[in-house]
Amino acid sequence: MQVPGLGSITSVSAGGSQSLARASDGTVWFWGATNPPPNTLDGQPSPVQVSGISDAVSVTAAPDAVFAVRSDGSLWDWGVNTVGQLGDGTLTSRFVPAQVEGIADVTSVSHSGALLVGTSVQCTGVCLSIGDVMSWAGGALAFPITLNEPAATDVTITVWENEDTRTYDDFKTVTIKPGHLETFLTVGAKNITSLPATNVVFAATLYSVTGASIGRLGGVGLVQPCCLAPSQVLVGAARIVEPDVGKVTVKVPLLLSVVDKVDKVTVQYRTSDGTATAGTDYVAKPPVTRPPATVGIRRGARRAAVAVVVLGDTNPEATETFSINFTNPMFATLPSATAPVSIIDNGD
Repeated sequence: MQVPGLGSITSVSAGGSQSLARASDGTVWFWGATNPPPNTLDGQPSPVQVSGISDAVSVTAAPDAVFAVRSDGSLWDWGVNTVGQLGDGTLTSRFVPAQVEGIADVTSVSHSGALLVGTSVQCTGVCLSIGDVMSWAGGALAFPITLNEPAATDVTITVWENEDTRTYDDFKTVTIKPGHLETFLTVGAKNITSLPATNVVFAATLYSVTGASIGRLGGVGLVQPCCLAPSQVLVGAARIVEPDVGKVTVKVPLLLSVVDKVDKVTVQYRTSDGTATAGTDYVAKPPVTRPPATVGIRRGARRAAVAVVVLGDTNPEATETFSINFTNPMFATLPSATAPVSIIDNGD
C-alpha cells in the first residue's frame, strides 16, 4: 500500500515505532511515535513535514530517536533521551529538532538499539576513531581507538559503553600518549554473565575528546553465540624467479575465510631464513631489530598480501627458500602460521 501524501522520496529509514522519509528537495517527513512539535509520544498516523529542516542529505530512525544529516554536514536529532541517545549532554527527552554540538562534516549515521554509533565525519588534522569488534563464547571485547597520525600531546578520551538490553552501561576514560596511534577500551567478560544463546551487542560512543578531532563517533561490539567460530586467516605459499641484477618483489597472499564485520582483522608477521639468507637473498621484513610487522584485512574485504623484496645475483644456485611466520591474529584464527617462499634461479 502506498503511503499517502508523499512524493519524490529518495530514502526511507524505520526504527522501532517511527519512520522518516527524505524527499528529493531535502525536506524530511515523519510518522510514528517520536514526533516533533506539536506531537509527543501520542503518535502521528500519517506523514507530516519536519519543520526547520529543508536540506537533509540523509535520515536515520533509531528505536527511540531520529536523526538527520544536513547539507552543511551538521547532525540534527530529536526523541527519547533517557540514556543520552541525543548526544546533547543531558538525559532530557526532546521533541524539537536541534543540532548535535561538537561534531561537524557528518557523512553517515548508524545506530545499535537506542544508541547512536558508527557516525562518520570528515576530519582534518589529528583524527580519532572507534572501531568495531567481535568476540565469541562470552569473551572480552576490546574496542580499538585509533589516531590517523601521532598527536603532540596526550589525547584523552571518555567513552560511554552500553549493552543493547540496557542491563549494563558505564563511562571509561583512556589516553593515547604522544607519538602513539592506538589504545583499547575493554568491556570484560564479567559484563556478560553467561554464554549467550543469541548475539549480544555492545556499543562504545565518544562522550568527550581532548587533543584530537573526531573521525568516527562510535563502534559496535558483537558477542556471538558460544558455538559460532570466528573467521580464519589463510596464508598461501609464494615463488618468484630471481633476477640477475636489481630486485623484485614477491607477494605472499592472505585470504579471510568469510567477510568479517569488524573494522579490521590483523595478524603480525616476521620473515625467517631458510636456505635463503636475509641481506643477501632477500630483505628481512621487518628489520631484525624491530618488532613484528602487522598486516590487516579491512571490513568488507577478504584479501591482503605481504610484500618482500628479493635481491638478484648471477650465481648459479639451487632454489632457495625463506618463510614468513605469522602470529597474534586479532578477531580471527590462524590455522597455519607459516608461509613458504621459494626463490628460483633464472638459469643464466
